[in-house]
Amino acid sequence: MKQNLSLLNRQERHEGYLYWNGKPDSRIIQGTKMAMLTEKIAKALGATKTSSYYASFKKDSLTVEKLMQTTRADETIQPNMNGFLQKEILGEYILPFQFMDLKNVSSITLKPNGKEELTFKFNKSGQLVEYIDGKDEHQIITYKDNLPLNISRDGKLKIHLFYQGNVVSVKDDYSLESYELIGKLFLESARYSIEKSDYEELKIKGEREYKIFQRNGQTCLDYSSEDKAASICYSNNQWILPITMTETYGGDSQTKTLSINAAGALEVENANKYKSSKMIYKLENGIIKTFHSTQKRGENEYAEPKAIQVIYTFFK
Repeated sequence: MKQNLSLLNRQERHEGYLYWNGKPDSRIIQGTKMAMLTEKIAKALGATKTSSYYASFKKDSLTVEKLMQTTRADETIQPNMNGFLQKEILGEYILPFQFMDLKNVSSITLKPNGKEELTFKFNKSGQLVEYIDGKDEHQIITYKDNLPLNISRDGKLKIHLFYQGNVVSVKDDYSLESYELIGKLFLESARYSIEKSDYEELKIKGEREYKIFQRNGQTCLDYSSEDKAASICYSNNQWILPITMTETYGGDSQTKTLSINAAGALEVENANKYKSSKMIYKLENGIIKTFHSTQKRGENEYAEPKAIQVIYTFFK
């Protein structure tokens, strides 16, 4: 059996693999996709082998399938979901849900600069059901069995949520991320890339390794990758004031502190060596009466706090 193979055409890009076992009558095996090459060569040799990365891929694929199922959520999940949705879905930190009373609250609108509006809407159970960014974002949260099920963004279904015990998994078109509830804190515990190309490359698990642990009375999450160390530690996991969160990433660090200041207001300070900020909330019976914010750069003093208008509407 004669086979001709030429790699001399410099106008063509040659990439992939070739395998021939040296026997005159044997067929040359070639291809461009390197995935599962071990398995392909082993089959040609009449052997059965599984590469380590493919074994890991199969394990990760089964984990993803399992996480995309809802069994039963722990009772502690539901009371902490407003804070979870604001941080992990909306990417916001502006409302201190852990210290608020939303009984009979229909909506809260914030005007940070007097013009731009952020509106949070709630159902009669005090659950976040809608978020409107005055610029261009509108998200609607659909509930089932008293828990968020789906989230649509600008009229299109974008996010699905799944529950298993104290774990919440969030799926969009690109990834699946899981969070474990420790005390009253949600900490990320796994992340998978789930686009078609990720499955074709047989690599869906990210480079970061997630580890939740206790250290010196603190609750910590390590989410380091091969090239960068990263972690965050909370002084307690019950939102008992004062609470300090210390986060390190590479060579940088920042500290977020929540406390009651001398005037009796809730003060949230986020400090690092480049830029720091404070948000100051005067709460009465869990209702925000006044809200101010201020910033500074480096070692400079904080600027005069600016008032943020807060508008409540209530169910009748």
